[in-house]
Amino acid sequence: RFARPRFYFHQAVWFAAAMLVGWLGLVLFPGFFRATTQAVGGGWLSLGLGIGVLAGVPVAMVVIAITLIGIPISLMLLALYLVAIYLAQVWVGAFLGRILLKSPGATKGDWLLGLFVGLLILTIVRFIPYLGGLVHFGVICLGLGAFAGQLYRASRPAITA
Repeated sequence: RFARPRFYFHQAVWFAAAMLVGWLGLVLFPGFFRATTQAVGGGWLSLGLGIGVLAGVPVAMVVIAITLIGIPISLMLLALYLVAIYLAQVWVGAFLGRILLKSPGATKGDWLLGLFVGLLILTIVRFIPYLGGLVHFGVICLGLGAFAGQLYRASRPAITA
């Protein structure tokens, strides 16, 4: 597959799409995007939560879909689940790029450069035999865990003193 030009075209399209989604997330939801990206640094907590979400959500979808009323809810949950799996690579890529560049600036340009570098590294590493699949699984789990944790934090009311 590496000998075909179509392969590289598809990879470029997927990379550009991930950059576009990351840019949109940064522009439309800057606080949530940055907080979720930083939550990836939670390490084992994000990884464990991500494994739980990755395994638990399909079970919950099946249980919810048992009733007739639950089928549309289950389908909406499936859509959110698939979007979250896709976004996981964006958040982990942004985190990886920010760590590697050690950029102290908080401008959108710094974030986009970090996203570019991180996604590029993740895209290349994904094609290493055996290791790439394991890394990709870890990226999905880390990103899902960070997303689930950030959704939980965002849903809690702020405590004001």
